[in-house]
Amino acid sequence: MSNNDIKLIPLYASGYFRVDVWDGITSVIEYVYHDANCYYYGIANNSEEIEREIFILKKNFQSFLDEEEVYVNDEKTRGKCIHVEISAPTCSPVMIYFYNKIGGKIKRGLNRYMNFYENEESTYPYHFIWWFPEGTSIKKADFCGSNIIVTKNVIIGRVKPGETLCGEELIEFVIE
Repeated sequence: MSNNDIKLIPLYASGYFRVDVWDGITSVIEYVYHDANCYYYGIANNSEEIEREIFILKKNFQSFLDEEEVYVNDEKTRGKCIHVEISAPTCSPVMIYFYNKIGGKIKRGLNRYMNFYENEESTYPYHFIWWFPEGTSIKKADFCGSNIIVTKNVIIGRVKPGETLCGEELIEFVIE
C-alpha cells in the first residue's frame, strides 16, 4: 500500500501551548484519526517507511505554520516544527503529534501574543490549553468566540465541529 492509499478521517485534535521567559512559546499538537485503510498500523514496524512519513508530515505541518502570521510583543516570529511522532498501536485510532517552537521574546511584565490565519470552519472537535508560568495574570484571551475558560495561569478552549474560526487570536498577559 502506498501513501496515496492513506485514508485518514479526523476524529479529534488537541493543542498544548506552553509559555515561559526562557523558551518563548512551544506547543504539542495532537491529531486523532480513524485510519480507514490501516496504513500507519501496517508500516508501524518499518522504520524506513515511518521516517519517510514523518518527513512528509513535518514538511506539510511546517507549510501550515508558515502561513500563519504570529507576533509576540509586536515582533513577528516564525513557528518551526521540530519533531513529528506517529502512534499507531492499532488500525484506529492513530495519533500524530507535532512538536513545535513558536518562539517569541517573552518578558516579565506585560506581553501580547497575536496570531492571524485563514478563517475556516472546523470539521472536527478539538480543544486547546495555554499554560503560563505561576503568578501570570491573563488580562485578555480572545479566540473569536470559542468557548474558553481562564483560570489563573491557564486558558482552556473548546471548538465544536461546524464552528467558524475567524482567523485571529489575541492573548495579553502579565508575568510577575
